[in-house]
Amino acid sequence: MSLNRSTPPAIKQATDFTIQLPSCETVSLSETNKLYMVNAGTQDVISFEIYIPKLLESQKEVVVSKAVASLLKSGTGSLSALQISERIEQVGASISISQNNDFFIVKLTCLSRHFINLLPLLFELVQDPTFPKDELEIYRQQAIQNMSVNLKKSEFIANRTIDELMYGFDHPYGSYSLMKDYHSLSQNDLISFHKKYISLEKATFFLSGKFEQGVIKEIQSEFEKRKVSSSAILKPIATIKPTESKKHRITNDEKALQGALRIAKKFVSRTHEDFIPMLFTNTLFGGYFGSRLMSNIREDKGYTYGIYSFVQQNMEANTYVIATDVGKDVAEKAVEEVWHEMKRLRTEPVPSEELQLVKNYILGSILGSIDGPFKIMSRWKSLILNNSDEKKFQKSVNTYKNITAEQIMQLANTYYQEEDFYDLIVY
Repeated sequence: MSLNRSTPPAIKQATDFTIQLPSCETVSLSETNKLYMVNAGTQDVISFEIYIPKLLESQKEVVVSKAVASLLKSGTGSLSALQISERIEQVGASISISQNNDFFIVKLTCLSRHFINLLPLLFELVQDPTFPKDELEIYRQQAIQNMSVNLKKSEFIANRTIDELMYGFDHPYGSYSLMKDYHSLSQNDLISFHKKYISLEKATFFLSGKFEQGVIKEIQSEFEKRKVSSSAILKPIATIKPTESKKHRITNDEKALQGALRIAKKFVSRTHEDFIPMLFTNTLFGGYFGSRLMSNIREDKGYTYGIYSFVQQNMEANTYVIATDVGKDVAEKAVEEVWHEMKRLRTEPVPSEELQLVKNYILGSILGSIDGPFKIMSRWKSLILNNSDEKKFQKSVNTYKNITAEQIMQLANTYYQEEDFYDLIVY
């Protein structure tokens, strides 16, 4: 039977699809450590990630944490930085080390056949770094140079200032690096920090890609060799101390042609009943290229090349942020348009066509985000690290499919009130 190409196929909305998150297996490495696995895909490639919690206690630790992440591959008790690099590069592998407000993340990506040989090296980097003084000095000089450049950028000042306004400088979420911190940074600082925070005994492990069962046994064996024992996860002692005044204007560069605009507020936790519906509402408001903020402030007014809103998610507190860089002469007008779009959502029902468009966008993005083992694991990591499960994922999908214009108006009246937001422009 030949195809009738004069008749186009039927169009299906993304809301018509059944979306299911592929399964994730679990193995216990100890009483407190688990290995989560997605064994899928057609390419012989593996990604292995170690997430180590680090709920910091002081401003100085924020600075040291960045240095530790940068220098963890700079040498171990048995290997120099050059030897480490050669072992990784000669097999075309990659080891990346990053950190955020809540975790140290050590990630190995390699061909499946090289994984077992690289696994001991990965664990050695985590457990036995030496932080050589010469490597620390190079890092210090680069950090000071980068800081000198960044301090001239309005967006850099805006990003760290908005956090300080909401959390206070003494809280890890509101703190940031000072030039004097890099000058005083010592090898002992890094060693002490590592001893306090960086340990496999507090880690969660994620393995994804195409692999044989022998890989799991090797991870278990290598983990056992490290004689890991359980310990309590540290809790921060800092309290949130927000600034009382919410409108701030800072001049960072008298000759600046642009201003960095940040409008933000503390946001509900992932377990709150409004969290998922607000993620939908945020997408409509400013979370994608076709959003209302983009249509108004970029397309209609021409004030910026791009403006977005998003939820910055942390373990202890979430932040709702609206961010853009705008012409200096129209920065205040841009703020007024943000308030205008919030008011529209509070007072006008979202048209059905726009509502369906956003549903299709979000659900289509979810479909794309579970295509392949690495993306599937990324979804699972978000659930696991936040003590959630597949039911939460399915509940989110159902919320996106069924949310109504009336619900969005109710959410907007709760969360889009101008007086609740910190309003910052840095010129």
